[in-house]
Amino acid sequence: MAVVPAPLPARALTLTALGLALFAGPASAQTGSVTGRVEDATRGTPVADALVVLDGTRFAVATDAEGRFAFPDVPAGRYTLRVRHIAYGERAIVLPIAAGPTPPVRVLLSDTAITLDSIEVRALSAEERQIRGAGYRRGVVLRDQIAEAETTNMTLGEVLRSYVPGVRVRFASNLAGAPMCIELRSIRATQQNECLSPAVYLDGVPINNPSLLFNTLALRMIESMEVVPAAEAGARFGTGALYGALLIETRRPGAATAEGRAVRVQSGTWDWEAEGSGHPSARAFLYGFVGSAAGLALGLTAANQCIGTRQPANDRIIAKCDTGPTLASAGAALVLPAFGGALGSGLGGKTGGSKGKIWPAAIGGAMALMPAYGLIFSGRRMDSEVLLSVGASLLVIGVPAVATLADHQFRTGR
Repeated sequence: MAVVPAPLPARALTLTALGLALFAGPASAQTGSVTGRVEDATRGTPVADALVVLDGTRFAVATDAEGRFAFPDVPAGRYTLRVRHIAYGERAIVLPIAAGPTPPVRVLLSDTAITLDSIEVRALSAEERQIRGAGYRRGVVLRDQIAEAETTNMTLGEVLRSYVPGVRVRFASNLAGAPMCIELRSIRATQQNECLSPAVYLDGVPINNPSLLFNTLALRMIESMEVVPAAEAGARFGTGALYGALLIETRRPGAATAEGRAVRVQSGTWDWEAEGSGHPSARAFLYGFVGSAAGLALGLTAANQCIGTRQPANDRIIAKCDTGPTLASAGAALVLPAFGGALGSGLGGKTGGSKGKIWPAAIGGAMALMPAYGLIFSGRRMDSEVLLSVGASLLVIGVPAVATLADHQFRTGR
């Protein structure tokens, strides 16, 4: 006997269909996978570290060493695949993704760099850092401002008063050349004729009599001036600057003035550090030696015509000519070697920024010649080889050596 199943109620059929639909939904989700490779369009080589992005999604990855990338489980749809690289720029392609695997994508990049936005970097100079770090307002007068005052009859004190607030200038009397008193308005003198001048430093050197400096220092010699208030000056310079400080920097040798002339700072010796190069002493000595030898040959030839010694003892110098020619020949023996050595050392010691002064080198050479002649005469009279050797050495070597030393010390800017 056949058993026929009883038909299910209509409500049970509905619930069963709904349950099957719920369980079948995730299994049939429409997703796909994307794989590809990024290559150089010219050479066909892989491009590593390129950023690959699917616009509008969370999918983003960098290519590996072989230029490959992969996106699994990407919902089906139409996307823009964007590839960026710092050396190749950017490339975008439209990529349709269907359910299941998608054929590999090949992205070719041309060699075009990405243009980045400009970056502005600001660095503070040493002076700007000093200004920001100072606990007071700096009162500084610069070269441009001083150059404007050079065309007027303004004095150093009047320039300070014009550009630095808080500076007071007064004179001991109304007479021209009267001592100048520069004070800060925050400092008050208890007596009428008392001058509470700030401490003055000229190129870092303290000045004991600043009023004399104020009347004699020309504006064209000044590079900059700075006024330091009393509170700050006391902390920086000690008890000698209780009334403030005035820092004056002079111009370097060879600096051009507003009129186009060169400023030459007169000092005992030349500042080689300011020039930036050393003195060519070996070349100056060689040139001085040649010049001195030439002058010595001419001078001794002229001297031998009118000057000699009494034979055989050589105990007395005698004149062979009249007074005029004798003096001229003696002068030639002294002047020609000295000037020859000075001209030679000056020519050999010339640099791009300075040159030696002829007169100090010539005077130094002449001072070396006189003891040399004296030693040679004494050696002949006493028949002493030692004195003759010393005198001859001083005559030949001493003159160019002294001229070279003078060329090193006494110079002028070019």
